[in-house]
Amino acid sequence: MRIYTMSTAESNDNCYFDVKDTNGSVLDHFMLGVPVARFEKGYPFVMKAQSFFNESNFHAYDFFEPTMAFPVFSTRAADALREKMSSQMTFFPAKVDVNGSLYEVFAGVVLNRKRVFERVGDYEIRVRDGVVMGDDDFIVRDLDNPQFFFATESMRLLCDSLRLSIFFKNFSMMK
Repeated sequence: MRIYTMSTAESNDNCYFDVKDTNGSVLDHFMLGVPVARFEKGYPFVMKAQSFFNESNFHAYDFFEPTMAFPVFSTRAADALREKMSSQMTFFPAKVDVNGSLYEVFAGVVLNRKRVFERVGDYEIRVRDGVVMGDDDFIVRDLDNPQFFFATESMRLLCDSLRLSIFFKNFSMMK
């Protein structure tokens, strides 16, 4: 079984979206899957792009990494993936501030939750024995460790077929 971490197409320490979550609603909604009224009603939240992004390169990417563990997609990627992934992820409107200009993006709530990882001792987490991902599993959030989500080989192949600018690297529990 191959699982992946998705990232922007380039590796850079300054290519994240900063997320402010003063009351915990972003964590609750996007990582834990707890419905939050403001997001359920379509109220967008604003993230701040770090220094890597500017007005000329922002549209070259279809996936973005916020400083919290949930996926963010470009409008192009969300439109291309929405129908195929509707049972596994809900796309919520969000905005990203890139040097004072706001751009629309879509933050994802991963609905496909499975027991994938297990704790071994105090510090180690590994993939459980016997875990199998089906061809219809695209993106998965671990049920017992919601700080982890990953993409599957099916997701990588789907994004490649749609020519989306998303970089897939072997899954790592470290950002």
